[in-house]
Amino acid sequence: MYSLLRQKASALEPDLNQLACKLVATSSPSFSESRIAEYVISALDSLYYDRVFKDNAGNVVGCIFGRNYNPTLLLVSHLDTYSDNSKIKKCGLEDGRLYGAGASDCKGGLAAQMYAGRLLKECFPMYGNLILVSTVAQQSGCSAGIRQFLKETLPSIGLEPSFALLGEPTDLGLYYGHDGWMCIELILTSEDKARLEACVKELNLFLSKGSSSSSEDLLEEVSVGDPQYSSDKQGTRCVIGVMQRLRDKNEPVFLLRRYRETARLICKQFEVRLISCGIERRSISEENGCKLRARQLSVPWMTDPLNSFFEEARLALRAADCKIKGGTWQLKNLGMGTAGSVLVNEYSIPTIGYGPGNMSTSPEEYVEIRDLNEAFFGTAVIAHRLLGVPTSEKNEPNYKLQL
Repeated sequence: MYSLLRQKASALEPDLNQLACKLVATSSPSFSESRIAEYVISALDSLYYDRVFKDNAGNVVGCIFGRNYNPTLLLVSHLDTYSDNSKIKKCGLEDGRLYGAGASDCKGGLAAQMYAGRLLKECFPMYGNLILVSTVAQQSGCSAGIRQFLKETLPSIGLEPSFALLGEPTDLGLYYGHDGWMCIELILTSEDKARLEACVKELNLFLSKGSSSSSEDLLEEVSVGDPQYSSDKQGTRCVIGVMQRLRDKNEPVFLLRRYRETARLICKQFEVRLISCGIERRSISEENGCKLRARQLSVPWMTDPLNSFFEEARLALRAADCKIKGGTWQLKNLGMGTAGSVLVNEYSIPTIGYGPGNMSTSPEEYVEIRDLNEAFFGTAVIAHRLLGVPTSEKNEPNYKLQL
């Protein structure tokens, strides 16, 4: 069966590669995704998805309905990139690689997921349902797009997701979690600017103690922003932003308490008032006018690698003679993350990642074409295994998993 499926997949690879090139060539920095969204809608329509639409937040959704209410698989990728192609050294196909902003993170994964749905629809009837969502405001919006989709759009479809497969770059491995981060905002004020500046200098000495990266894995642990001063009739105000790596989902409460108490002690010495110490919030305005409010917080997450979802995905790849390896993302820079934080921690949806390329913000970002093609086939194989082929006697599988 898988040899026949691979033959069908090979026939679609030229079209897949052409789609990936067009996605990468279409600039889509965070909060400016409307142009690529329209292109993805057109492409999904041409790939015969049963229903294609754009929700109020700007996310693009494609549905392929099976013969039963459950199980339902979410294929999740994002439309936005950290930068546009003007900051990229190379763009386009060269020596078997596709270069450009978002080539690996994660327009290559998006293209693979889009064609995986087409392949399944062409080759097999499905017992369960496939929902592909291409989100906005992921890279610089703290997963605001996927959060809005899960809160408002998904309930309107009338399906409950059983599991989610991220198209983020994993070098074709099955990844099941990563560290998180939080951005703490300290606001201080004083009528005496000299005292405030002295207090900020002392506070920066404390904040900068953990700012060096680990020598073993070169992971950025703490990043302290430059103090931002402003003055009015009542005195001088200073805002300091601190980004801190998180390795446990309970860390934010502890760290907030630690920063707050330390800042109070230092401010007391200089007779400076600490107005607030909390998680920074940002207002996001999409091109379509949708306004989103995002906390600058990405909570660490992990799906148990021993659960049945991960095992079924692994068995599917092995049966199809695909590359098999497991692991977690090693996100070197603070601010990086995936939709898994929202899916797992806020909605308890078992989630793993599978996609081509590596997580990178390099000006020479690229994805290998052979890995892109393999991710397309592997995604289709995993989805087929999870959603199954309908039979009259098939009982609904139990995919309620322990996280």
